Amino acid sequence: MIIFRLLLLSLLFMFVQCGSFPGPDGGDRAASKTAKIVGKKHHLSPCTLGGEGKEGKTSVVIADFEYRGSAIDFAEGRKMVVRLAQDYLAEFNRQVNPNDVYTYPFEMKDIDIGIYCKDPFGGIYRDPYLNIVVCGNGKITFFTRDPNNDLKTKQLIKEPYEEALQKIKESSP
Repeated sequence: MIIFRLLLLSLLFMFVQCGSFPGPDGGDRAASKTAKIVGKKHHLSPCTLGGEGKEGKTSVVIADFEYRGSAIDFAEGRKMVVRLAQDYLAEFNRQVNPNDVYTYPFEMKDIDIGIYCKDPFGGIYRDPYLNIVVCGNGKITFFTRDPNNDLKTKQLIKEPYEEALQKIKESSP
């Protein structure tokens, strides 16, 4: 499911400029507001919001952000997406009305955060550089763009969230 979503979003990015669109319910409004707050804090632009619902309430939030800057390696990408996901989760739980979500407080398993990496001029990074980093479903996943085919994304590494946290902790001074 995540690869299908990534492919669709990649195609969408080719045709439209990034922008977040809040939905009609309180969970969607909180997700949109949270994306703006957290995006500003991390110097990222919110570009896609989505999610799933159960019984008329938000049960999963998907928030993708655009990063523009120099190429990032696995260690930096891991830190970026984990910090972003942690901050998004904390801020979302502050912003959302508990009556608008299926479970409260939201947990890491209830959010799916992605970072789409572009160079300072908006160009897409190709292999060997990271072009997408995702934190979702309890895993951190790294992707690159095939240098020979702009429509093809390759999954490089998929690691459990807890393992990613351990690697970040071990690499911190």
